[in-house]
Amino acid sequence: DIATFVHDNWGYLLGNVIKNCQNHTFCATDPNSDQLYAVSVTEDPQNIHYQRILDEITFLTYLANEDLTSVCEPVRSLNNGQYALRCGTIIVCVFGWPKGNPIDISSYQWITDKNIIQAQGVWLAKFHNLSAKFSSIASDITYRMRRWNYNCEDLYPIHEDALSLYELSDSPHPPAAGIIHGNVTVSNLFVSGDPLSLSSVGFRWDRLQWAWFELDIAQCLLAIVMLHEAGPQEGEELPGTPVDPLQVEDWLVGAYEAVRGPGSVNRARLYRMLQLRKIMCGRAAALDRESGDVSAELGWPGGAELVVRWLARARPQGWQGPPEERGILFAEGPPPHQVCSYGPLPDQCYDLFCPPCAARLPLLLLHGGFWRPQYDRMHLRSLAAHISGADGGRCVALVEYRRVPGLPQAASSDLLSAATHLQTHCQGFQGRFIVAGHSAGGHLAIWLAAHLPAASVGGVLALAPVLDLQLAERLRLDDDAVAAFLGGRAVDMPEMNPRLMAAVLRERKVRVEVLHGDRDLRVPVEMSREVAGEWQGQGVS
Repeated sequence: DIATFVHDNWGYLLGNVIKNCQNHTFCATDPNSDQLYAVSVTEDPQNIHYQRILDEITFLTYLANEDLTSVCEPVRSLNNGQYALRCGTIIVCVFGWPKGNPIDISSYQWITDKNIIQAQGVWLAKFHNLSAKFSSIASDITYRMRRWNYNCEDLYPIHEDALSLYELSDSPHPPAAGIIHGNVTVSNLFVSGDPLSLSSVGFRWDRLQWAWFELDIAQCLLAIVMLHEAGPQEGEELPGTPVDPLQVEDWLVGAYEAVRGPGSVNRARLYRMLQLRKIMCGRAAALDRESGDVSAELGWPGGAELVVRWLARARPQGWQGPPEERGILFAEGPPPHQVCSYGPLPDQCYDLFCPPCAARLPLLLLHGGFWRPQYDRMHLRSLAAHISGADGGRCVALVEYRRVPGLPQAASSDLLSAATHLQTHCQGFQGRFIVAGHSAGGHLAIWLAAHLPAASVGGVLALAPVLDLQLAERLRLDDDAVAAFLGGRAVDMPEMNPRLMAAVLRERKVRVEVLHGDRDLRVPVEMSREVAGEWQGQGVS
């Protein structure tokens, strides 16, 4: 009985449910003062949310202590002073009631009132400044915080690109990523005064996540942009002038940058974040989710109808349905001319694609898949076959290698053995050849070129490579793929990190080409840009 539990531990009288989404929120009253409180109830039958909630409360308490006055502070229980208590399979927390009054959503004032929009920008900027400060003093909590794409796994594909949570360490602007609110929607805002000002961001702080700060700003713009693209419902009239998302964006970003500084909002990234929010809504509709989930994302009760209208009418550029999933990694291409073994184990082999007349340098090709055992070379057979027949023809050896979690030496030793076997048994590889690889294979291609005899390497082609294992580990790419591959910390295995191989590549005069798409869904293109630029500065060709 939640009502009895709340009364016994906080002394409050439980009222009605006021929000239903990931958590359930009730109102409650202090019988001695009639003061209102918000009670958050989280279902946790598998005991996986308690630490997250404690981290969220620690963050909220920090914000309140730093005078972010619009935060609804957590309330300690009377019995043991804790903020979060278990009641069977649920977790109960109590928070102060928001100051001010909720925005009248039906009046649409929230899309035309410059004061409200600018107040959101100012609040977000102050919040993000404190978030960046918190991350520097509580890195353990920040690291544990849910990543943006794990909040709604079935709606945001886990590999979704746009965020690639990468930040330049020498950026002249304030830190660009940190803990964000994740749900600054119109239904979560409380205002007061005349003219209106933002007094609280209330109730729901259950979507705290680690992301680009622009994702918060995009959330503020989402419903306005979609309303502009979809138009009003039949017979519905919007107040004032037509909705102008660009004007709203200028008001919001201008107020934000007045606090955080000019250039603190990356407009290109903001548009990508907005596109992510749209993708979420489209996926929700495609998955036939209950309307409450979509309305919650947009932040108003008409949200579900707006999504349906937007999908039917607008289909704006950029929405092309869910992005491609990983099925391509399990596709099989044409059979090779020959499969050769360079060792006794099943994964110690390579496919040979050799045309009758090979006029160009041969190519040793390495597949990716974040070093995971389930992803093998088969999906690159089509590419290998195409390369072997193009531009006058060349021999291509598509190498398989062992992918043993926690044992990177299995892969590295296999690649050296495969190269030696090719040079000994395949006439096309007895001279110089190119080493190429994709993703994790790009990482291994750099490693292999740095360890083969210099005279045999005719160059390296790294396609969307993982060039910095320490950075990839910090960004937790592909659900901590680096840690799974290495079985330890990247800092303790510098010999496996391509970024640290510049001196060897320069001494061997190995020419390196890095090819990386700027819409990569898995490995941030910024990693390649930074490492390649660093290598050039160190004399790597």
